[in-house]
Amino acid sequence: MRRPCWWPGAWRLGLALWVGWLGIAATGRAQDAVEARAFRAAARAFQDGIYDLAAREFGQFVQRFPASPHVTEAVLLHARAALRMQQASVAIDLLTTNAPRAGPLAD
Repeated sequence: MRRPCWWPGAWRLGLALWVGWLGIAATGRAQDAVEARAFRAAARAFQDGIYDLAAREFGQFVQRFPASPHVTEAVLLHARAALRMQQASVAIDLLTTNAPRAGPLAD
């Protein structure tokens, strides 16, 4: 004999929670992919010598993804792009402003 469920809609709630969890997990992975693409695009512009584009994209990257583990490297490459464009004061400002979060790249 089958015992009645203590709450008839419990399986629906469980299903809804599971689907919600999958949605959150997928959103996190999508965000990581967007972040990685943005960083790679800026780095590619720097490597290709398109320093004005690289500086702009690294600046946008830092604003869009302030908690990214790539922020320190983005700031450093942004400053290097500014130096390549003969904008030493911009590079100095970037490095000085972001020195507290430089981590292992501080040296």
